[in-house]
Amino acid sequence: MERDVTELVFPSPLLAEYRRAAWSTQHETCAVFFAYPAPHDRVLVHDGGIVPVDAYATRSEIAAQLTPAFLFEMVQQARKRRARLILSHSHAQLEDATFSVMDDLGEAALAPYLDAKLPGLEPFSALLTRSGVLGRRIGKHEAVDIVEVGSTIRRHLLNDPSYSAAIEEIFDRQARAFGAAGHRLIANCKVAIVGLGGTGSLVAQQLAYLGVRNFVLVDPKLLAATNRNRVVGAVAADVGLAKVDIARRMILSVAENAQVEPICDDATREAVLEKLAGVQFIFLCTDSHTSRAAVSKLCYQLLIPGVDLGVNIVTSDQRIEHIVGRTQMLAPGLPCLWCCGAIGADAIRRESMTQEQQAADPYFTGQGEPQAAVISLNSTMASLAVTMFLSAVARVPGQARYQRYDGIAGTIRSITATADERCIVCSRYGGFARGSTRSLSLT
Repeated sequence: MERDVTELVFPSPLLAEYRRAAWSTQHETCAVFFAYPAPHDRVLVHDGGIVPVDAYATRSEIAAQLTPAFLFEMVQQARKRRARLILSHSHAQLEDATFSVMDDLGEAALAPYLDAKLPGLEPFSALLTRSGVLGRRIGKHEAVDIVEVGSTIRRHLLNDPSYSAAIEEIFDRQARAFGAAGHRLIANCKVAIVGLGGTGSLVAQQLAYLGVRNFVLVDPKLLAATNRNRVVGAVAADVGLAKVDIARRMILSVAENAQVEPICDDATREAVLEKLAGVQFIFLCTDSHTSRAAVSKLCYQLLIPGVDLGVNIVTSDQRIEHIVGRTQMLAPGLPCLWCCGAIGADAIRRESMTQEQQAADPYFTGQGEPQAAVISLNSTMASLAVTMFLSAVARVPGQARYQRYDGIAGTIRSITATADERCIVCSRYGGFARGSTRSLSLT
């Protein structure tokens, strides 16, 4: 039995474009969107937008009605695509930020037609007001939350008491920086960290101190003696323990009331990806190209924002030649790791090879060697990544969503990159916003 939907997720910049069009006129403005189901009671908007002028049967400052022919065409498209239909309109002149009695009557008349034409594809309505966006099931008056996901995340929440809870005294100083509302957005964000080594353990520590209280930790590895120079919270007796368990202990030492789910497993496995499908933000702190490919695919397929980060220290004859770090946000409207060249098929192929295959491969020279790692450099990139998270989630000022760090020159540069319009990961021609209609795994 299908579970009730609690959240409609719009990718950037669909609602922003809708707002601009709606507030540029005194008349009500309608839009139609197509969406797909996703795990954890979510529906993901894939595409759609403003309806053409000739689609209106009537249109005024306080009302708008679509022509039967246009509505029939939209229903046929939704049926062909097996997509959910979301019908939206604006209230440009009304003071109340609620659905009107006229809206209720219109949906009551429309609901039986949509139910008959789109069996198993429950439609929704969205109301754009000056103060935000409201969502509900058409004809049922059952509200759903609206979330906008892009370089910033905007949550239009309905009477969630956790977003009005009192601020604990320990967070007074940071609440003074980005406000009580910003702190609550952080505290109510369920965060996953994939990779709990040098950068991941630092990210976990910072998030715990910032007030994040719900974690999913993923890493298949046990602590080695050579990891102890950079894994925060690890002690000598921890060698041989799962890195996720060490991170869990460290988080609970900071916040004893935190909920932490440690998963000592590979992020490429379907069962692990299903766990990640239930979070609201993901930090990719792994040096595995295969796991980064799998999780970044999930970010765009399920519209779950994330940040990928890493450090590369290049040495020759025990001398440092280059120190390069990178932080990159993964979200609608931003290019994916494939588009930026951060991962590639060749690197993934090499990771899948056996030791015998690697030895026989003439292009594998130097691959698999232990890499240099320094905690101060990991700390630099972890801090940049967490600050990027704060900017996206809590609206802490900051525009950077792709940064490069040159440790020798001591510079941090914001980078711009262009997404491939036909990318199989981050474009609408690929797995973008396809939700449960596509497998979560790479295969």
